[in-house]
Amino acid sequence: AEIAQAFLTCIAIVVGGAWAYIRYVHERLLHPRASLDLRIYDQILPEGKRLIHASVRIANTGNVMLRLEEAELRLRQVVPIPEELEDVVRSGYDPVPEGESEIKWPSIANRDWTLNKGEFEIEPGEDDSLHADFVIDVEVRVVQLYFFFKNPSKKKRNVGWTDTQMHDLGPNEKGE
Repeated sequence: AEIAQAFLTCIAIVVGGAWAYIRYVHERLLHPRASLDLRIYDQILPEGKRLIHASVRIANTGNVMLRLEEAELRLRQVVPIPEELEDVVRSGYDPVPEGESEIKWPSIANRDWTLNKGEFEIEPGEDDSLHADFVIDVEVRVVQLYFFFKNPSKKKRNVGWTDTQMHDLGPNEKGE
């Protein structure tokens, strides 16, 4: 009976170890997980300008602390079509570069966050936000916002979480 009990104990330890391996290594529970929600607010300002306020909500959907060390937000002009793309679009050629899947809209402005370890941490199940303001010409009617948050557990690779949105700014101050 003691031999059988020792054998069953060994089996239980092996099964428990296999379960732990699958749970923590194979299912990647030790790695951070995040979801992003990018929101945009715009307001016409005096002197032919427009304020764009972007808010990026970062939710920690994983089981480990999520630390933000590097992030960037790019504001790109779509309409009116920028001069460098206008000829390509008018000629009927595809403005998407070979091997790519999106048009490379020119950047109007960028906001970058480079933080020291511990300055921006999100506990599992919680969220926090980053905010950025841009002032652009009121003639810009459609913009693209691209947000990238680098995965801090992948130090040697430039991988992380992204969100890209187009935003129609509506008419300018003249109602056009």
